[in-house]
Amino acid sequence: MTLTAYEPASGEDVWQQVLPALTFGASSGSLTTAGDLVFQGTEDGGFYAFHAETGAQVFHYDAGRTIRSSPMTYEVNGTQYVAVIASNTVLAFALP
Repeated sequence: MTLTAYEPASGEDVWQQVLPALTFGASSGSLTTAGDLVFQGTEDGGFYAFHAETGAQVFHYDAGRTIRSSPMTYEVNGTQYVAVIASNTVLAFALP
């Protein structure tokens, strides 16, 4: 599977990351934050964050379980979190 960022005005590819996929169409949705992070889960349990402008990988977590839900974000007491469901487990990560 690939995660691709496009320049909206021109439609040109800006960057692309190839992520592991076991079957066609088995990835979760993506989430982009105002802090220029793009989050993506994969079928093999990988949860990734990429810099939105450069595509550089800035975070990877191996959940060991399939991630098919789209990530979501929320705030508690001034801290932003990103959460995703891996099979029957909710994973939540605080953003710096």
